[in-house]
Amino acid sequence: MKRAVVVGFAALASLILMPPTALAQDVETDTDSTLSAPSSSDVMTQVKASSYVQETGMGDLFGVQASELALKKSGNPQVRAFAQHVVRDHGTLSRALDDALAAAKVDAKPPASLDLEHQELLDTLKASTGADFDRNYLKMQMDTHQDALRTQVDYRLHGGNAELQNYAAKATTVVQSHLSELGKISQGSLLP
Repeated sequence: MKRAVVVGFAALASLILMPPTALAQDVETDTDSTLSAPSSSDVMTQVKASSYVQETGMGDLFGVQASELALKKSGNPQVRAFAQHVVRDHGTLSRALDDALAAAKVDAKPPASLDLEHQELLDTLKASTGADFDRNYLKMQMDTHQDALRTQVDYRLHGGNAELQNYAAKATTVVQSHLSELGKISQGSLLP
């Protein structure tokens, strides 16, 4: 994941440092008029929106799949209640993200399957049982919800699309609620 972030920042930096003429090459058409490529700010906004959608979608997908597993494997009522909230809320957020993307006219789709990093986390959960499962699940949820909070706040404050910024504000509230619930559960010493 760190490598992907570094590569992403490097690509973004190259766009920022590239002279505008390199981004706006003229293309001839049948009528001899010219079209220019999107401006560098359009490209950066689109890249930012695309990466935001990928990160948000991946977090929702992992949260739901891990929580569905928790509903099957955990016998702890607090863990099960939290898992139910995650499945419900992240399912709702996923549908709201699709609506926001349509309204924003952003051509980006949330991922349909887990990436390698999140699949490995899910596989770890599948191999866990009993109290170890509960601890692993809650720790992973804490970590991924903290990542999600950073993603939502960052886009809400610095994103380039108003529709997605509004969505990020709503998602921030849900993520904060989940983190609060995790904090209460951790006081019962289920989290390391």
